[in-house]
Amino acid sequence: MQTAPTTLPANAGMEDLWAVYEAHYADLGEIALSAVDAVPELYDVVKSLQARHEAGQAENRSEQTRRALKVAMLSGEWDAYINDVRDTGAAYAQAGLGFSVWSVVFSSFRQTFMRYLRDAYGNDLDRLSGAMHALAVFTDKSIGAIGDEYLRVREEVIQRQQEAIRELSTPVLKVRSGLLVLPLIGLIDGERARGFTARLLASIRSERARVVIIDLTGVPAVDSAVANHLVMAAKAARLLGATAIITGLSTVNATTLAKLGVDLGEVLTVADLEIGIEEASHLLHAAAVN
Repeated sequence: MQTAPTTLPANAGMEDLWAVYEAHYADLGEIALSAVDAVPELYDVVKSLQARHEAGQAENRSEQTRRALKVAMLSGEWDAYINDVRDTGAAYAQAGLGFSVWSVVFSSFRQTFMRYLRDAYGNDLDRLSGAMHALAVFTDKSIGAIGDEYLRVREEVIQRQQEAIRELSTPVLKVRSGLLVLPLIGLIDGERARGFTARLLASIRSERARVVIIDLTGVPAVDSAVANHLVMAAKAARLLGATAIITGLSTVNATTLAKLGVDLGEVLTVADLEIGIEEASHLLHAAAVN
């Protein structure tokens, strides 16, 4: 007669997992530290982060994580633990530690944990299976939370880099008192146009500029959308008391705008930047005389 398999409560595996974790907490901590020591880049980052905190703060944080994990494993409420792990992941991601390092740490931790589970429940296959499954859930949740933070931090870094590139690609240059030059290079889309317009207006206000030159020499294509952005930038500059001059509009681009029936309105346009600076000098001189 076959013995019916033991049916365990859904959370029994987590309870057994916590029991082993609690019993071997110090040993598992040592294993984690050994994994840190074995990975030079992780060791350097850990020491750097520890140096920023007061004595005892790391112990308090470790105990906080332990309490949150106990609640998670025994009650199924994972939010506090996951948030704690996210904070840890964000700190290491911002410090520049590669995500692949975590696989080394978790692999060592999991292998040791599995050995403890086999020692504790090796004579009861149902309990061992439940605890092993709970271990997989625990490690998956942990590494998943860390991975989410790495993605978030990486997206923030990419966004900051893109903003920096946009600012570098459209600098507002002060040529002389009262005169600014905005040299545009590359393709212009709506987002970039809003960005350089905002920087131009901020510079007009801070530098108290009277004339601004928007140079299009490095812009390969100017269509109706780009022309409308330029007109809006010129009108906004005028509201702040500055006259806008557009320079460097190529023959091809001028022909394209003419075919499209685009009218730059009252915006002053001249052939190149040199002539634009001369025209700006005349305007500044006239304003000084008056």
